[in-house]
Amino acid sequence: MNGPPAIAAAVIPHASRVLLIRRTSPAGPLVWTFPSGKVDPAESPSAAAAREALEEAGVTVTPLRLLGERSHPATGLRVVYVACQLAGGTAYPASPREVAAVRWAGLGELPELVPGGVYAPVREFLVLPGSLNFIWKETYHRVPEGRALRAGAGVHRAARL
Repeated sequence: MNGPPAIAAAVIPHASRVLLIRRTSPAGPLVWTFPSGKVDPAESPSAAAAREALEEAGVTVTPLRLLGERSHPATGLRVVYVACQLAGGTAYPASPREVAAVRWAGLGELPELVPGGVYAPVREFLVLPGSLNFIWKETYHRVPEGRALRAGAGVHRAARL
């Protein structure tokens, strides 16, 4: 695709799971997504993905590489997917006006959470040795309101204001 991508998505595997956010206003059928947002002028997709991970989920990441770009089948938006390594922080809905919840999800949960499936290059990245260590847990634990979410701990919902 020509030109800069409109949206950068941070793909953040950690502790046998991948970080997803649930938007307060979903884009069509996309309730759970990777932390993502518009690429600002003169900003690289990698920088945008790192910025969105911090702004939306409160985590700092190190962008590793671009996984691919596509016109998203559900939204029609151009999306570039960036593989990221968790560098620090504890995931939480850092922008409660935009993000209702965060969740560390196992691969087995993704078909139920991501309608239409995960983009093939992203899926391939997630099953590489060392990426999520091939360990996919099907269960998760809810975290009480006001408590922090540690990687692999499950769902954390934003407090209602």
